[in-house]
Amino acid sequence: EGAEPLSVSVWNFPQDDLLYVPSTIGHRHGGCVDKKDMVWVNIDHLQMGVGGDNTWGAMVHPEYTITPKEWSYSFTIKNLK
Repeated sequence: EGAEPLSVSVWNFPQDDLLYVPSTIGHRHGGCVDKKDMVWVNIDHLQMGVGGDNTWGAMVHPEYTITPKEWSYSFTIKNLK
């Protein structure tokens, strides 16, 4: 539970497996991840868009921009067993 809305995702691979990696035997990217025997938990305070209304460099709309400053956030993880 979070003091504010909580954004959580859980993956069965590490975040680095989503990185684009050029190699001599082809390219590896986020669409080609292998499941692993692990749990990766992401807990985000805020998320920002990656672009505007087109693919030609439009900026993120101001209402979806996170202002750089010092942020504070808290959450609690409870074992419900």
